[in-house]
Amino acid sequence: MSARANDFLVWRAAQSVNWDCTHKDIADEVGLSPRAVSAIMARRGWKCLPQDVVFSQPGYVRAASAQRTRSLRELGVDA
Repeated sequence: MSARANDFLVWRAAQSVNWDCTHKDIADEVGLSPRAVSAIMARRGWKCLPQDVVFSQPGYVRAASAQRTRSLRELGVDA
């Protein structure tokens, strides 16, 4: 598949949840590796919302990381 097609798949998956997802969520949805998704997003200047959040309370970070995040499929998003 062409690079532009992969870029579109990544954009469409992230846009469908208003960029509130992780690189792994997108990778699971579109069938690419998380590393490939990261490279596409870096090249295009795109960012997922969770990566921009800075946590200052260690207890909150521990509790949040203990929770399993749901994939785009579990959220009911069709690609």
